[in-house]
Amino acid sequence: MKKLTMIRSAAQTISLMVFVSILWYTAYPLKGLLPSGLFFKLDPLLMTMAAISERAIIPGMMFAAAMLLAALILGRFFCGWICPLGACVDLAGGIRKKTLKNSDMLRKSRFIKFFILTVVVFLAVLGYQAAWIMDPTVIAGRAVSMNVIPAVIFAVDKVFIIAVQSLGSHGGAVYDVYTNLRSSFLAEGVRCYQGSFMFFICFLFPLVTAVFVARFWCRALCPLGALYGVTAKLSLLRRHAEKCGHCGLCAAKCRMGAIFADGQKYDPAECVLCMDCVYVCKVNAVKFSFDREKQSEAGQPGGRSGITRHEFIAFLAAALMSFGFDIKGKLFGGTKKTVIRPPAALEESDFVKRCVRCGNCMKVCVTNGLQPVFFEAGPEAVWTPKLAPEIGYCQFDCNMCGKVCPSGAIPHLDVHKKQGIKLGTACVNKGVCLAWHDKVECIVCEEHCPIPEKAIKLESEVVDGVTIHKPYVDKDLCVGCGMCENKCPVRPIRAITVDSSTAERS
Repeated sequence: MKKLTMIRSAAQTISLMVFVSILWYTAYPLKGLLPSGLFFKLDPLLMTMAAISERAIIPGMMFAAAMLLAALILGRFFCGWICPLGACVDLAGGIRKKTLKNSDMLRKSRFIKFFILTVVVFLAVLGYQAAWIMDPTVIAGRAVSMNVIPAVIFAVDKVFIIAVQSLGSHGGAVYDVYTNLRSSFLAEGVRCYQGSFMFFICFLFPLVTAVFVARFWCRALCPLGALYGVTAKLSLLRRHAEKCGHCGLCAAKCRMGAIFADGQKYDPAECVLCMDCVYVCKVNAVKFSFDREKQSEAGQPGGRSGITRHEFIAFLAAALMSFGFDIKGKLFGGTKKTVIRPPAALEESDFVKRCVRCGNCMKVCVTNGLQPVFFEAGPEAVWTPKLAPEIGYCQFDCNMCGKVCPSGAIPHLDVHKKQGIKLGTACVNKGVCLAWHDKVECIVCEEHCPIPEKAIKLESEVVDGVTIHKPYVDKDLCVGCGMCENKCPVRPIRAITVDSSTAERS
């Protein structure tokens, strides 16, 4: 029996289920048993690059450091046993019927990920946090939160609705099940996120490439894998093949191309401990051990170890490219304060460095008001969260976004303190307001204002014997929650909008 591979597969499956479960219950109110940002805090690439770019110690760094320490003992175990994207890649790779030979070109492609890691590190040193672009945990997390979960909820919801309608008076039992699901499994409801198809494409790419080349993403492109690979070079757990017959079967079957043609030497930076080689070997020569005396020498083809000339040139090129950016991290003209950020978010320049684009805050937003930014706040702020009042407002008694943020880009405030934080200030456009422009009675914005003292006041005017109440904003009381903009009946341009220039940032 292939006990080790079975254990690894079980660990992968459990890890993926836990990952999806955590994200599923990252909803209002929080019900999950594990911290919602756990997997992101365990990601040393995200936490380290965010800390370096902001020059600060951030929440989650202790978890990330623990993972790197574990890698010093076990090697690149995260990639083969825990990584949620790695599990999906292996599932997609199962479709492939024919094993692709590990060619020299494929072996050389692994240096690309070290080039990417170098770029990410240098950008962080220069003040720009780019780890989120290709981090596997973020890619998987966004896809699950903003594509998979909404699609599953939508499908299940529609199936039950159709079933209840079709059964008519006989559908009582089905309706009872549906009601129970609406209060638990389907409680979140169907959410929509602007541009979520891009998140799905980013998730789909590693899976599609795995159908043609085993773990191509992990071999060639993953910067987190490169970081673990650097650590794995020093790991205590190593593969050794004392009685190897040099048949080359393990090298041909290795999903990472980590084993060289002789079947004995391997590169620990590429090995994800899948354990396939243990059972492929016909003479049972392959074992993994902490006994360094019996371990095979790791190195490049030909027995050489250490950095190659090609790697050095690639790293140097990455460094030179990185130095082309502004050293203060204000790329392409600097950050722009044109969007409404979550309550008490860090100052804009620090926020875009600290935010890891995991999507947790958007997933947990009870009104679906937090949406991904594209270029309206500058290229460096892509996929950070913004409040879009036309979609949803900031719930007055909700502080969930701060609770689920794994990096501290959105501080965790108690509800009372959060209620007094300004996201901006509402402003009435008298040119389109029904009461001001058309002399039609409308006090929707005032009615919905959640501030107990009402930040939206009314002044009266008698028009043709009829009293019209015209809204105006008390700027001292308004916190810019966006409820008035969300509820305003005027379309397509709302008669009252929130200006973020007065926002209070941490």
